[in-house]
Amino acid sequence: KTVPGAVTVDTEITSRPEFKAALKRLSEYSALIKDTTTKFAANPTSYDVAGTVKATMKVDDIRSSLNIVNEAFDEETQRVTDKVVRGIIQDIGEIITNSALKPGTSRTPKKIDRTTLWLSKISADFDHLLAFYK
Repeated sequence: KTVPGAVTVDTEITSRPEFKAALKRLSEYSALIKDTTTKFAANPTSYDVAGTVKATMKVDDIRSSLNIVNEAFDEETQRVTDKVVRGIIQDIGEIITNSALKPGTSRTPKKIDRTTLWLSKISADFDHLLAFYK
């Protein structure tokens, strides 16, 4: 089974400036999700998760960065990381859709739980993916 720490990374690719920049951007996106999670936990009934994620998580840039860093692996490893990549992209859409609030309303406990779940899932997906590069 392909797991972080047990795969071979192509050091020629990882030494390229575009690889380093893409990996840095992904780390920054991961930090943004963690920051959003913290802010949401402080104000779960009304924090604008959807607006924050829309404004900070640029899906095209994330996808491009993910494709660049994924080149450092062999095909078998890429199949595993591709699943994580698809999960991250899908999670962003789910967070935006499921955490949106109508003006003048607050989140129900059920919606708070779902939003917490999606934020936890995307954070875990970023952590899992980034662990391959450590």
